[in-house]
Formats: sequence, structure tokens, C-alpha cells
Amino acid sequence: MSYNGTREIIKGLLLGCGLSEVHTSKAHSPTSLPCGIVSLTGRHGEIRLVTGYANQRYKFEIHIVVNETENADEELIDFVERIDTQLQDTYFTEIDKVEFYESMLSSKNIKVARFEVTV
Repeated sequence: MSYNGTREIIKGLLLGCGLSEVHTSKAHSPTSLPCGIVSLTGRHGEIRLVTGYANQRYKFEIHIVVNETENADEELIDFVERIDTQLQDTYFTEIDKVEFYESMLSSKNIKVARFEVTV
């Protein structure tokens, strides 16, 4: 599948998990939370042929952003688990590592989950 098609499927998965918006650039400031950011971090070929690779796999970095509240950790874990289930059903892949951190967005405290998927 093409890069654009794959990215659109991932955006649809994130929106289907309850995020209010999904962006494809880290430079774009979210207007409503919770939201997601999907950005391409790599590509590698599978099954080398004389004319190139038979298949391309894309590596995406995904950020889930929520407001910092007392239950922000639970909210992020819930989103990550729902997204992981959708990725298993669609691409037969799982999220193996998630990093959580706090940050600021327009003078508001936010909590972010960051993970990578290769599809």
C-alpha cells in the first residue's frame, strides 16, 4: 500500500479510538484535545527483487495528547490500548514501547504518549 493510503488508515484508526483530531505534522498546533499527531520517521523495503522491493513498510511516530488532569495517565493508557487493538486487527502488529511525558501547549499543561509503529 502507498504511504498516503497507509497514513490515512492510521489517521482513521486514531479518530475511531475517540481522538477529536489527528494531524500529520508536529509543527501544527492542536485546536482541541485529545488529539493525535502522526509523522513518518522511516521506510524500508521487504523482499528484494531485481526491479526493487516487492513491498515497502513505513515507520510512523505517533503522539497522543491529552489535557493534564488527575486521570490523564489512565486516559492515555486507555487510548494506547484501543489503538493497539486496532493495529493488531488491521496490520497484525503491536505497540511494543510507549513513552509518557508532560509538556506545555499554549500555556496549558498536557500529557503525551509517544510510540512508533511499523506497518
